[in-house]
Amino acid sequence: MKLTRFLPLIAAALLAAPTIQAGEGGPYVSLDGGAFFMDDIGTPLGSLDTDTGFGINAAVGYHLADLSLLLELNSGYYNADFGGKLRGVNVNGDLDLVPIMVNAKFEVPLVGCLSLELGAGLGIVYTHADASASFRGFSASASDSDWNFGFQALGGLNFKLCEAASLRAGYRFFYVDEDDIQGHFLGGGLTVRF
Repeated sequence: MKLTRFLPLIAAALLAAPTIQAGEGGPYVSLDGGAFFMDDIGTPLGSLDTDTGFGINAAVGYHLADLSLLLELNSGYYNADFGGKLRGVNVNGDLDLVPIMVNAKFEVPLVGCLSLELGAGLGIVYTHADASASFRGFSASASDSDWNFGFQALGGLNFKLCEAASLRAGYRFFYVDEDDIQGHFLGGGLTVRF
């Protein structure tokens, strides 16, 4: 069965759904979770591969409906494993990131109950890494943690369920300056307005 048979039905449902109106501003909270992908980690001795990890995000914000602007305080938790060989030495590890960001997003109504969000955020990121290395029967381990500047770019789609709640699916590009960490978050969640 082809998906194209359902496209007219989906389009009709979106057009018949309640439209997003100006003046629906106010405070909100959101929670989302999903997959976290990190770019490979570069070192002076070579590159380490990263596995797909997970991430969760929570935000408290205010929607300025007349400006289609959302301002929020966002934090979360991202985790990914890394590993590989550096000049014959097996290296494995685990990286945890806790960002604390202030985001500004614009909401653009699309059709019916569907809207697009685009924005960016700045803040600080706590990074913690545990790593172990082994070579010819010898092994060692180390850990390190630090606070650094970070930023993110975000985009996503919101589907309005009712006046007080929306489902969301989105993407975040994530960068930590001092550690030169780049990551990508792809997930979904719920926004509740008050």
